[in-house]
Amino acid sequence: WTGALCRQWQKNDKEMKKIYSVLMLLAMLSASMAFSSCNKEDNDTPEDAYAYLHRSFTGKLICQDESRTDSVVMDTLDASWSINASNKLTIAHVPLVKMLVGVDNAELIEAANAMATQTLAADVSVVHVTPIVFSVLPQALTVAVRFGGSDHLLRITFASGSNLSWGSYSVNDQSMVINIMETGVYLDGSTTNLLPERKPLLWSTEQKVHPVM
Repeated sequence: WTGALCRQWQKNDKEMKKIYSVLMLLAMLSASMAFSSCNKEDNDTPEDAYAYLHRSFTGKLICQDESRTDSVVMDTLDASWSINASNKLTIAHVPLVKMLVGVDNAELIEAANAMATQTLAADVSVVHVTPIVFSVLPQALTVAVRFGGSDHLLRITFASGSNLSWGSYSVNDQSMVINIMETGVYLDGSTTNLLPERKPLLWSTEQKVHPVM
C-alpha cells in the first residue's frame, strides 16, 4: 500500500512539473517574440515608452484548466486590463478559482468557483525602451471566502521583478504580453503555502493564442 501511494505521489509531482514547464515555455516564447521584434519608432526615453502603455487593453488570460488532471491543458479566457498615467496596472475579471489550480482543498475550490471575479493591481516600471519591456510588481490579493460554515481569509501572493513578473509591448502591432508569477496561497494567516508550485499567469492581446493540448 505504501509503495502504491509513493508511486501515485511521484506521478502527480511529475504532472505538476510538466504543467509548470509548459506554462513557462509559453511565457518565454512570448517574451522572445517581443524581444526579437523591432519597434517602428525609436523611443529614446522611458517616458516615450510609458506613453504607449497608458491605455486599456483586451485579450486573453492563458492559464491551466483546473478541470483536467490527466494531461496538460490550457484554458483561454476573455480578459481586460489597463495602465494609467501613474503606471498602475489593473487587471479586471480574474476568476479566483484560476489562481487556486493545484490547491488540495475541495471546499475552498468550490467556494472560489462560486465567487465573483477578482481584480489584480500592480505597479509597472519600464526596464527596456526598444523594444518596450517592463517589470511588474503585483500586490498580494486578499479576499474573504466562506466555506465549511465559517469565513476564511484567503491571501494570494505573486513574485515581483522583471525576471519573474514582466510585460512587453510591441509598437508595430500594438500587442502586449503580461506574465505574472503566482507564488503562494495562504489561509487565515497561516504560513503554510497551499500552492504546490509557483505558476505563471499569462495575459496576451494576441487573439490567435489557442489552448495547448
